[in-house]
Amino acid sequence: MTHVRQLARSAVANILLGNPQAVPASPVYPIAEVQNRIYPNRPTPVWEVELPAICVYTKTETATPGDDEKIPKWYNRKLLITLEILVQVESGFDDLIDSIAEKVEALLLRHWFLPDPANPGVPLTDNLVMKGTDIVFVGEDANNVIASGQLTLEATYSTDVFYPGVPDRLDSMQASYNIDAAKGDGHPGPEAEDIVTGIYTP
Repeated sequence: MTHVRQLARSAVANILLGNPQAVPASPVYPIAEVQNRIYPNRPTPVWEVELPAICVYTKTETATPGDDEKIPKWYNRKLLITLEILVQVESGFDDLIDSIAEKVEALLLRHWFLPDPANPGVPLTDNLVMKGTDIVFVGEDANNVIASGQLTLEATYSTDVFYPGVPDRLDSMQASYNIDAAKGDGHPGPEAEDIVTGIYTP
């Protein structure tokens, strides 16, 4: 079963990549400076020849328990998604970071939520907002310095204890039984009624 954090990284990468398969012979990517160098789970360092590039991380998530009276127990989660824009430090590098960041923000923040990568019409998260930007420098020596512009987004979603993904959530159920209905006053007999409310379907 795939966790929402993994799906969120893939969803971000998919949005930034656009739909290059529409013209596979000559793909056009939304962020021209980066092309397809967008990595939702990069296992190795990014080399100078691959710059500029974007790495997507989900490093921080908080969880708040929902109503204790609801079964199954569920959690409201806030997931911080970091998009790290990596560029070579040279003349105008800060302008390059800002240019890429502007395109990243325009592509992502037009969405109220992140879509499920497998079902683009289905929300994966409840909300998507910008939290901030930070620019730092990384590298081992003065001759090979890389600048990193880190954009942080926050996505919210809910899970229950049985499923790490976005669940259907049953908020409450009421059952009643009326044994006095069968008293010869025209009622057909004992009556039972079940009332289910608050079904959460993202």
